[in-house]
Amino acid sequence: MKLYTEEQMHTVMLLALGRYQIHSNKEVLKENQDLIDSLTPIELPSDEEIEEYVDSAGYWGGWSPQYFEGIIEGAKWMRDKIGGR
Repeated sequence: MKLYTEEQMHTVMLLALGRYQIHSNKEVLKENQDLIDSLTPIELPSDEEIEEYVDSAGYWGGWSPQYFEGIIEGAKWMRDKIGGR
């Protein structure tokens, strides 16, 4: 899956409008924003939300504290990669 920022979506829309020789005006730009606003964004969790989830998800038993730290750090790493950091 590829993710794009809102700014990138605007750029693509403007490029497409120019390619098809549709001049961008305020009405077209508003329509673009309305289209972007209608999409469901992927929301990445905060550090606190990741830690809260791991604490509440039932990762218990004979696991060490380092095991939990590994799960948390892995989730944060993946979130950062998805977010482009």
